Amino acid sequence: MARISPLLQLLLLLSALVSQAQAEGCVGVVPAGGSKEYWRQVEAGAESAVKGSGLSIYFRGPGREDTPLAQAKIIDMLVQRGCKAVVVAPVSSRIADTVAALNAKGIPAIYIDRDMGGDVAAVIATNNFQAGVLAGEQMVAALQGSGRVAVMRKHAQVQSTTLREEGFIQAARAGGLEVVFEGYMEPDSVRALADFHAVLPQVDGVFAPNDHTVATTLAALRRAKSSDRKVLIGFDSSPLLIEGLQQGWITGLVVQQPYAMGYQSVQLALQLISGQPLAEPRQEIALPVSYVTRNNLDSPEIARLLRPEAP
Repeated sequence: MARISPLLQLLLLLSALVSQAQAEGCVGVVPAGGSKEYWRQVEAGAESAVKGSGLSIYFRGPGREDTPLAQAKIIDMLVQRGCKAVVVAPVSSRIADTVAALNAKGIPAIYIDRDMGGDVAAVIATNNFQAGVLAGEQMVAALQGSGRVAVMRKHAQVQSTTLREEGFIQAARAGGLEVVFEGYMEPDSVRALADFHAVLPQVDGVFAPNDHTVATTLAALRRAKSSDRKVLIGFDSSPLLIEGLQQGWITGLVVQQPYAMGYQSVQLALQLISGQPLAEPRQEIALPVSYVTRNNLDSPEIARLLRPEAP
């Protein structure tokens, strides 16, 4: 009898594993793209939620947050792989059509991170506008109600960060601050940073609405080598941002709960898969945020938030 080559053995093994995964089923989790550290925490929470359930997590998202067609194609692929529910951070209101198609197939859908409309079973997200207001209030306090600030916006089509920016601007102006610069980091970060450098001498504080824009702004401030450090308030966390906080480059971070978001959304998905209805027809869960500074960074509450375990 002819021997099977090692390569063929590997292919047969992979085929068997795929068939097994399809038979057991999965929960698809589709991030919005970008912000890798944030979505890694969402994935970790989702993986924790399925332990012991007999289901697996299939986690995949588009590379950018302005590609609804790519996100819809990923969701279609998850259905073909046998996923019994889909958790998605929608990049556009066009995803509502995809949700309708899922419902027609008896596959429940849950939104995380932002609500773009559509007949989903649940929405788990930060109240992004109010979180932006919190950042604005903290900027007002840091500048003692007087000063000029810049807003390093992310992208005009990203709902979650846009709401944070709008909340920040409203609170900053209400507190006596002047917003002298607003620049979109995407799709042209080179131009936005050049414009930012031009106004930097006039700026007392800077706000950035997610981990990527904070990291980019932090690098720009370090390159400027200004003896007058600016008040920098941002969103989310990563090892780089925590280091910037410890060194005094970052004044404060509004930190969300991406791990809890992934965990709780998949828990709800498992409940729906088992045939148990949710508490409300379109259940909405608002996850609170925390304001992290050097002063509270080592507190037990903040340590648990930055290094979460299963809720």
